[in-house]
Amino acid sequence: MRDFVLNAAHELKTPLSSILGYAETLAQGAASDPVMRDRFIERIHANARRLGRLVEDLLTLGRIESGRWPIERREVRLREIVGRLFTSLQSEAEGRHVRLVSGLGASDAVRADEFALEQILLNLLDNAIKYNRDGGQVTVSSCRGFSSGGNGTRAGRGGGGPP
Repeated sequence: MRDFVLNAAHELKTPLSSILGYAETLAQGAASDPVMRDRFIERIHANARRLGRLVEDLLTLGRIESGRWPIERREVRLREIVGRLFTSLQSEAEGRHVRLVSGLGASDAVRADEFALEQILLNLLDNAIKYNRDGGQVTVSSCRGFSSGGNGTRAGRGGGGPP
């Protein structure tokens, strides 16, 4: 539990420090330069969204731990979920010069809890962007043939590295 708390604090501290740094720079005069102001405001928004996702992850973990998270399995269209996630992660990807690519078709679907699947994919995509190389790519595609006989989704960094 101690390691979890330390890791959570570190994950929360990083975007918060960025927000404070950008806000202080704006307050000290960078706001008068429209290009800098717009770039800093976008970074503040991106880091605030990241903080929101981290807090949501902690709340979700709390619901899971308490047993108050009902699993609702249904057919979920992967392209819709990945499209929403790409939209919410676009500014982070652009900030790291990472291209987001979907290889999903309209009929690609799995039977899953949509909220849980979205949280899992969000964490995978966030890490794929965060730990990617400058100018890299994150590709999401689906495949058949898992041992359970179902469909699966794969998110990879491109460039031959492990997904």
